[in-house]
Amino acid sequence: MKRIFFLQLFIIFCFKITVGQTGMVKGVVKDSLTGVVLESATVTIFGKDSSLINYQLTDGLGAFQIGKLPLKTDLRLNISYTGSQSFNKIIRID
Repeated sequence: MKRIFFLQLFIIFCFKITVGQTGMVKGVVKDSLTGVVLESATVTIFGKDSSLINYQLTDGLGAFQIGKLPLKTDLRLNISYTGSQSFNKIIRID
């Protein structure tokens, strides 16, 4: 029987106003059942129209940081990891 792991995501929204008025999302991806950090999970940010804005793989500590994100617009955060169910959430950086 194949076991599906659910991802637990701790996100810290950082609001950073720079010349281009952009924001950042950073966090740590962990397995919600075991608490083990997930190295090389894919963290992707999509725009409202499903266009790819940016993506990154988590590091050895399960951490990621994606910057230069547009402010005051809905974005879709997607996290995927081999053998696990994907995590999706609509986010907005004000």
